[in-house]
Amino acid sequence: MALKQKLTILITLLAVFSVHTYAQAPRWPSDYPQAHDPVAAYCDGTWYLFATGFGVDILSSQDLVTWDYAGRVFDKAPQWAVETVPGYKGHT
Repeated sequence: MALKQKLTILITLLAVFSVHTYAQAPRWPSDYPQAHDPVAAYCDGTWYLFATGFGVDILSSQDLVTWDYAGRVFDKAPQWAVETVPGYKGHT
């Protein structure tokens, strides 16, 4: 086999096997809560999900499918955090 044919085969194989594949899309609904560092708690028939961010968001659910925004743990950055952490801007 000639060198030119070998190079053509090699380049073709490299092209075929270098095609990127992507992970399958998530199988949950698009309105499913996206949370960073989530923590869940169950109390009196209601699930609560807490997520880090500005103020620590709270979501609530009766069935773990439908979620409602329930507010934040902190309305403003806690003074102890502002005084203790240099450059703290409220992301808890």
